[in-house]
Amino acid sequence: AFLSDDISITGYFPEVLDSAQRITVTTECGLPGSREMAEAVVAYAAPVGPRDSGTAQESTWQGVTFQEPGTFVVCWCSGIAPHDCSSGEHYSVRECSTGSALSCAGRCTG
Repeated sequence: AFLSDDISITGYFPEVLDSAQRITVTTECGLPGSREMAEAVVAYAAPVGPRDSGTAQESTWQGVTFQEPGTFVVCWCSGIAPHDCSSGEHYSVRECSTGSALSCAGRCTG
């Protein structure tokens, strides 16, 4: 059975980041491959693109679906030059997420 969850991260998200920021769900942040989603993330429900909702203090990507539970990190990219989210190294900020499908690995910020 697939597991679906919302991913919310906290921090400071001014309006300029609304359409620019991106996340990836993977095993390591800040490495060349960090831009790629973990294989457990179902492609049609992956958190690609801008956040689905949020405020200046929180960003949420809704309905992220996993084939199986596991331990992943949520890596965040601001989308603001020079970090345009085109390479894995731009996803260097580890964020903690909670829910039935995810458990946080590494340092949680926010």
